[in-house]
Amino acid sequence: MISQTQCGECGNRECNYWSQHGDHEYELLHSPVHDLLWQDNIQPTHIQVDAALGSLRDLNQDLQAIDEDISQMRIHLQDLIAKRRAWHIYAEAHKGFVSALRRIPSEILSQIFILALPDFPFALTRNAAPLIFDRVCRRWKDVSRRTSALWSYITLELRNDRKSLDLSAASVCLSRAGNQPLSIALGAGPWAKLSPMLMDPGHPAIALLAAHCERWHAVSLQVEASVLNRDFAVVQGRLSSLHNLTVHISDVDHPDEDDFRNMYDEETDDESTGDQGATNEYATRCVEIFAVAPALKYFESGCGYADVHIGQKILSVPWQSLTSLCLYEVKAVDIWDILKDSPNLLEFKGEFYHYGNNPCRASLVPNIRLEHLRSMYLALPESSDMLSTLTLPAVEHLFFRLYPDELNEPSEPWSVRSGLNTLVSQSECTVSSLRLMAPDRCTQPEEIIRSCLAVLPALSELELCRDLGPVFPRIIIADANTHLLPNLATLRLIAHDDKCPWDMLAVFLKARRSVGVLGRGPHTLLQRLELDTDADYYEPGNGWQGFVAALDDLESQGMEVVMWTTLQGCSSEDQHWYEE
Repeated sequence: MISQTQCGECGNRECNYWSQHGDHEYELLHSPVHDLLWQDNIQPTHIQVDAALGSLRDLNQDLQAIDEDISQMRIHLQDLIAKRRAWHIYAEAHKGFVSALRRIPSEILSQIFILALPDFPFALTRNAAPLIFDRVCRRWKDVSRRTSALWSYITLELRNDRKSLDLSAASVCLSRAGNQPLSIALGAGPWAKLSPMLMDPGHPAIALLAAHCERWHAVSLQVEASVLNRDFAVVQGRLSSLHNLTVHISDVDHPDEDDFRNMYDEETDDESTGDQGATNEYATRCVEIFAVAPALKYFESGCGYADVHIGQKILSVPWQSLTSLCLYEVKAVDIWDILKDSPNLLEFKGEFYHYGNNPCRASLVPNIRLEHLRSMYLALPESSDMLSTLTLPAVEHLFFRLYPDELNEPSEPWSVRSGLNTLVSQSECTVSSLRLMAPDRCTQPEEIIRSCLAVLPALSELELCRDLGPVFPRIIIADANTHLLPNLATLRLIAHDDKCPWDMLAVFLKARRSVGVLGRGPHTLLQRLELDTDADYYEPGNGWQGFVAALDDLESQGMEVVMWTTLQGCSSEDQHWYEE
């Protein structure tokens, strides 16, 4: 055996391969024909052939041994790879064991789970909290099951074909909720068409929940009046913890939309008897199950047949204890009747029913003084003058949504004819926030804005929606009123008009970011602009590109700019007002 440098590619001792890939030393058997192997075209003798065949047999044996070694090495390599994989998995398990997520205390994990809950009301589903926590790991499942607050939200459809499912869901939630206050939503949405076939007497889930009525904290009901009087009577006088109440009472007979509106327009015949009285029996029997609720602070009803019950005081509620009240699609005179009995309100949201012969006139309602009201959202016809009947000494936030109506050419500014002027003067209040929405294709948007800003000069927050948004910069520049609203710190504009004067708005923004005195007096630096526009979807003129460049400069100077498209930036609460 001799030490010989061999080429792995061609078998030669000297070739370019080794100069490129380095030398490898092997112990090779010295063959008798070794010196003849690389001589071209040499005819071997019989002796040389026999010698070569002998060497070939030895070499084949060596190759077989080498192949066996390689096979063993491959097996060993696979063993090492498998071993590494097992070691890696084990190491990763240790990393997970000491990870920050693993070390979160169960108490904090419980709070995270609660924050992950969907907005109430929500139905139980495997792909959302809280049930989805059961599918992560045993610890999460255990923590979820022990977090009673996760199970205190109960939403049921109350359909006959889901009785067993509703009962099962209610049972599971109650068993896991412990002594937590309960938030309960029963029934469908405000305009769902419930029928008597879907609401058999004595729904087992209602009976089960009623047994725990002392723990009811927030309740949302979309049911028929007969169901309230029949299946919920047992809770009357036991609602000691009820804080929030939302009620939508559906009619059993399903009048269509026109019939529903005609309910308001037809005078009631006190002497009528027979079938008509039987048909409207649901509206004549007072629902008193919520009459005694000492902790009740929030009440909402809207966009359904609940208006009839509310307006006629068919639904009895402890109005004097309320601090928040929301009424949608209710006659103006009925809203004022309720406000008269609700002296402790801090927040009020109201939407006048404005179809047919339902005038919203100050002469039809009493004067009302609400000492503690801080915020008022009111949707009313453009011609209404009912604001003059309100005295609100503490009001700070106003939101008016104006409905179109048949209005002759007005001789007075909107703030005067609506009564806003009178409201502000007799209230002696300082309004800091105004949100204003005019009807589509408003004929006098400039007049509405000018009159409101003249009455409310101390505004620090202004929001103008729909047709009013693009008008604002025109008013400011046309009247040379960059000094207007000296306390303005936040401006929100909803401007979907491709003719919006962006260049004028840029001038106003730059002026309100300048330190010093403008026009008639000092001003507060504008801190925040919120803009809802579709400008990305068209090629606006009037200086859009320059406006965008101006916004970049203003942001670099510290002004906060928030832009979105359509309703992306609106809260779900605001979308009720923006969408038609």
